[in-house]
This record gives sequence, structure tokens and C-alpha cells, in this order.
Amino acid sequence: DAGRVDVSDALLETVESLIAIMEAETAALALPDWDKGLAELAAAKLRLTGTLEAQAAALSREQPDWLDAVVTQGAGELGHALDRLRTTAETNARVIGRQIDLSRDLLDAVADEARRIAGTRQDVYGAEGSLTRTVDPAPVAVNAQL
Repeated sequence: DAGRVDVSDALLETVESLIAIMEAETAALALPDWDKGLAELAAAKLRLTGTLEAQAAALSREQPDWLDAVVTQGAGELGHALDRLRTTAETNARVIGRQIDLSRDLLDAVADEARRIAGTRQDVYGAEGSLTRTVDPAPVAVNAQL
């Protein structure tokens, strides 16, 4: 078929590998002891994303309309893999976003407690008879070896 795009096996393999890495990362983040191996998964995901971008750029130089053809054909192996990649990436992003929000909440709670314990609130009586209250942020150090 003259209009059919011949996509390299390497591109499909990269997409499948990226899906597997993101699924493993999402699963690891659901575990209570999720920090083990997470850095390696993130590094692998970053490398695969770079590889996928390079492969897509090379394919775009050779066949500028390759992605349109894949979307139009839809039912092909690459089309299914790209749909799975999109779904997996959305789930992965949602889980990572939730972990970031939880970490931010935890750091805010630690900072609030540190301020409370340190008593960093100051009452300043001004020359004009005004009373000003300020709360200085307490220094917060995070022990990464929790």
C-alpha cells in the first residue's frame, strides 16, 4: 500500500519500553516503601523519552506526515501502542502529581510545627503606640534518611 507508513521496529520498541517503565514507576509509587529503585526508573524514563523524541524527529525528516498517517490508520500496532502510551502517561502523571502534593503538604506541616515550637512570632511595639505582629519562617531541614 503506497500510502501506508512503514514505521521502524525501533520506534515501536521504544514506545513499548516507555510504557513498561511508566507502569513500573506508577506501581512503585503505590507501595509504602516507594523510594527504592525510583531514581533508576525515572532516569530510564528520561532516557527513553529522549530516544523517542529523536526517533520521531528522524522519522519526521524522512516522512513529514508519518504521524498523521498513523492516526488515520489507527488500528495499526504503533497506533495502539501510542494510545496505550498516552493513557499510561496520564496515569503516571496523576500519581506523580499526587506524590508531589503530599510531599508539599508534609513540608508545610513540618514548617508550621517548627514555627510553633520555635516561637518565631514577634510582637513589636512601635513608637506611635502601634502593635505589629510578624511571624518569621523557621528554618526547616529535611532528613532524607527518614
